[in-house]
Amino acid sequence: MNLFDSALVSFNEFIGPFIHSAMDAYSKLLASLGVI
Repeated sequence: MNLFDSALVSFNEFIGPFIHSAMDAYSKLLASLGVI
């Protein structure tokens, strides 16, 4: 694995949970508004 690949993996591990929680909060917001 080269340096770029390892940096990409560590970036995904860092930002992944944040994106997941943000999307979860967004879907809950839409559900509370009665959109979905």
